[in-house]
Amino acid sequence: MLPQTIFVSVVNKGQSEAVLKQMQAFGLGGGVVLLGEGTVFNKWLEFFGLNESQKDLIFMPISSSFEDTLHELMRKHFKIDKKHRGISFSLPLTQFQSITYYEKGQRPDPASCDYQCIISILDKGQAKDCVLHAREAGAAGGTIIPGRGAGVPQDSFFDLLVEPQKDLVFFIVSSPIADRVQDQIIEKMQLNQEGKGVIFSLPVTRATGLFRNTKEG
Repeated sequence: MLPQTIFVSVVNKGQSEAVLKQMQAFGLGGGVVLLGEGTVFNKWLEFFGLNESQKDLIFMPISSSFEDTLHELMRKHFKIDKKHRGISFSLPLTQFQSITYYEKGQRPDPASCDYQCIISILDKGQAKDCVLHAREAGAAGGTIIPGRGAGVPQDSFFDLLVEPQKDLVFFIVSSPIADRVQDQIIEKMQLNQEGKGVIFSLPVTRATGLFRNTKEG
């Protein structure tokens, strides 16, 4: 079976319909669109309360054979390689339910990927602090997805009690600084304490539209 990929695009609110329409030309469908919040760090925008922007997040499971084609589509048609246009990235999917897409020993090595996707699940209201701390460690910015937990006290996820209000924050960072960014978030957000939150990272096989923080390196 051909390797599979989760293709993710973060675009300005309202653009997801146009993106999905273009993808349908390749026979692709079944994408999921979520509403997120981008973060723009500019002191003048912050002064006028314009430092946040709503985003559409598109998650599309695809055959890895379409990966380069879709990145080129986003770059050429939606100019995603320009600043403030968004970002697209690919996450290798090794297994879904009972279906395995890679033979044992052939799975992508995270260390061989140029980028990592760092994901943190936090109590509602803490996401912006998380983004600030990540930027201090070299991350270029983050995307916030307001989420709701199951609301059942008995449920837990990695020993984190799932409560009604949670925020999910993700960052795409270059692999050399991934550990530094993750360690900074863990320390500043006190994620080593029980119930404070969850953080994990996933390998990114390709990213388009990523602009580096000047602190990176």
